[in-house]
Amino acid sequence: MSARGQQGFTLVEMLLVLVILALTAGIATARFSVRNPDDSLQSVAYEIASRCRAARTGAMRTGADQVVLIYLAERVMSGGDKAPLQIPRTVDVVAETSAAEQPAASVAAVRFLANGSSTGGTVRIASGTQAYAISISWFTGRVSVEAAR
Repeated sequence: MSARGQQGFTLVEMLLVLVILALTAGIATARFSVRNPDDSLQSVAYEIASRCRAARTGAMRTGADQVVLIYLAERVMSGGDKAPLQIPRTVDVVAETSAAEQPAASVAAVRFLANGSSTGGTVRIASGTQAYAISISWFTGRVSVEAAR
């Protein structure tokens, strides 16, 4: 140390201050961020679509039909290799699928065939003023998600 004293900060002191600032900013952002309720509805729509796409892919890969079931009263979706999806109680679910595929009145089903096609249908989910339609093409088996009104 010189006789004149210290002239500035060391690198360790600067890094320590930056780490403290980063931690404080991260905590403040996480604590005060407001989740948009529309995000969770959109997440449910994309999860339903993802599971339908996985069932289509599984049918094409194995050469065996895959069936996706939606139990409307219980708000549960099953099919494929994943665990059943519990749809939140705040989400209304309406499905239009082939009557030949419905095992019961309150169960909607879509069958994906080994050639990539399906029995087709539409699943509409809504919460509040927001809604999404998950459409499944009977001819190509293509699954799409669109904001509905």
